[in-house]
Amino acid sequence: MYYVGSSDIGSYLITTPEGHVIIDGGYPETAPMIEAHVAQLEFKIADVKTVAYEVLNALDCHIFLGAHAGYYGGREKAATMREHPDGPNTFVDPEGYKRFIKRAEQRFLDQLASEKRH
Repeated sequence: MYYVGSSDIGSYLITTPEGHVIIDGGYPETAPMIEAHVAQLEFKIADVKTVAYEVLNALDCHIFLGAHAGYYGGREKAATMREHPDGPNTFVDPEGYKRFIKRAEQRFLDQLASEKRH
């Protein structure tokens, strides 16, 4: 596993003989930098596989956390738990995880379709 991200985007390249995977590709603006880091490691960006959303959709995720609190409503959930300490744990949110993955997959598919048109 190699770090290929920026100072504030944690992107990792995992290499295998069957192909490579980048975890957290960052933003469109960081793509050229990540591609350059992959090349500096003497790997080919063409060997990077597309993330399989089927796997993410199949995960039995109950506690959804992410790199940024905005992904999972972290601030709001923490505030609710402070206001209602004896209430249910708001971080147990399997439906929130599924909504996030569905939105991420749709953004990916939209971007892919846009790139194929150009």
